[in-house]
Amino acid sequence: MDNIGKYNVLKKIGAGGFAVVYKGFDPFIKRVVAIKVCYAQDEETRQRFHREAQIAGRMDHPNIATVYDFGIQGNAPYLVEEYLSGEDLAHKIKRYEPADFAIRIGLLIQTARGLAYAHHEKVIHRDIKPANIRILDDGVAKIMDFGTAKMANVESNLTQAGMTLGTVAYLPPERLQGLPYGPNSDIFSFGVTAYELLSFRRPFIAKNIPSLIDQVLNARPEPLHHVLPSCAPQLSEIVHRCLEKDPSTRYATMDDVMGDLERFCSETPEFAQAVIQPNLPSASPPTAYVPTGSNSAAATTAVAVNGADAIGLQVKGFLDRADALISQGKLDRARMLLDEVLELDPSNRAARELIARSTPAIDDAITATAPTPTRSPRPAAAAPAVGAPRRESASQQRARKITEAVESIRGYLDHGDMVRGAEALSFATRLLGRADALLALRSHFSAHVRNAIAQTRRDAYQSAERIGHTMKRLHTLHQLPVELAQHFVELAEELDAGQAEPNRILESVRRAARDDESLGRLQDRNQKQAEAVASIERLLAEGDADLADQALQFAIRLFGEFEQMPGLQQRIAQAQREV
Repeated sequence: MDNIGKYNVLKKIGAGGFAVVYKGFDPFIKRVVAIKVCYAQDEETRQRFHREAQIAGRMDHPNIATVYDFGIQGNAPYLVEEYLSGEDLAHKIKRYEPADFAIRIGLLIQTARGLAYAHHEKVIHRDIKPANIRILDDGVAKIMDFGTAKMANVESNLTQAGMTLGTVAYLPPERLQGLPYGPNSDIFSFGVTAYELLSFRRPFIAKNIPSLIDQVLNARPEPLHHVLPSCAPQLSEIVHRCLEKDPSTRYATMDDVMGDLERFCSETPEFAQAVIQPNLPSASPPTAYVPTGSNSAAATTAVAVNGADAIGLQVKGFLDRADALISQGKLDRARMLLDEVLELDPSNRAARELIARSTPAIDDAITATAPTPTRSPRPAAAAPAVGAPRRESASQQRARKITEAVESIRGYLDHGDMVRGAEALSFATRLLGRADALLALRSHFSAHVRNAIAQTRRDAYQSAERIGHTMKRLHTLHQLPVELAQHFVELAEELDAGQAEPNRILESVRRAARDDESLGRLQDRNQKQAEAVASIERLLAEGDADLADQALQFAIRLFGEFEQMPGLQQRIAQAQREV
């Protein structure tokens, strides 16, 4: 399709079970949009799609995806939403991002604000989870997908499908039990999301849905400050109060959750910035980008951002964020964003101006951390004029990249991600050579890995030994069927393939099972044979010798010769002669 309604279709960007999402352009408002088209034919799905447009379209909050329009193309309904850059929180969590704990708390507070607003509007989302929270390039969190939402205190004939629409791991106990639910059911789902975002692991983990449901209904998750020792007990308490099984002991409102989160941040200096809402990209096309605090006349004509150009919006977000980072003294992170801008728009003057503002300070930092500087940093007076930033020397560029690599690898180590840390260290060493900082980090990293491997091996031995003891006890009590024994052995092999005891017990169980099976077959044969003899005896007693003879011949074919056979043959022959 070239057009959907008045909107130009640019490309397909996603598809689900009942809808396709396109990137589009509004030629009248001059902005990029997302167009979700419902192709489902069943009436219930179409009604749910329509309801998503009605519910989301009435809300206006910076942390909720905005719905602009709804229409029908042919026989397919569609809704038009703001086009969101970035990616959903679920993908970030899988990559252990964001690494900065304060940023993770900030995303949590933004989500809480959006959810609190929805509850004020009498909307229960019913499917809060990381996959439905979009993180934009400028750090703004947006709650998406109100397709399963309902209005509080309003019953809907579509709620019966709700159990299959959410993800079980995030559903509150009352929904799994089919009990009434309200706004603080969203609070439970928010608590699961908070636990996962802060610790990079879910509070409830199981291999199948029945086990997972049992976890959600009955298991208390491990305290967050145990999983993540750096987590303050106050923050852990907030998250676990969201996860209370009984709705009456859970937070009553999202305002209460938000208030406690903001209070915690305001009382903790390193998290004070988390309560500040990041700047949103303008919905209408701005005429120019002017860096904050800049006195340069050239800055007023820095870069025009065309609302029809998604790249322009992305550049605008990067520039805003880089400017803020420079003001905070986070120069290396600002430089990375500005490098991205210049890749997207090599002639961007605003990016070059910001690089010029930050370059002298970055050079000073490099000189302070570089192991073997080849020359002294230039004095401030030698800095190039605005708009003409100097080029880094090869040694300065190498020192900067080493510093960035060390910081990145240490982040992986701090979060226990040895695999990605090893990959990053190997890549940095190949790319940058055997720098002193990288060699020192390699030694530090190797110690981490050795300790982790040793602890894992100890845990494996202990677990495998425990499994072996369990198997031996159950086998002694004759309570270990082959299937359970096999399961235990598989667990033991996952932990330590060198354990012989579980396999020895498994073979013993299999041998016993074969003996039991043979004995069972023999007992079954003897019982059937006895039943056949009794039937023949009954026929003889009733005077039906011919039928008794036929039954005997069948029994001989079935069982072969047996002990009672000669006596039965004589009695049948005598009965037939008498007749």
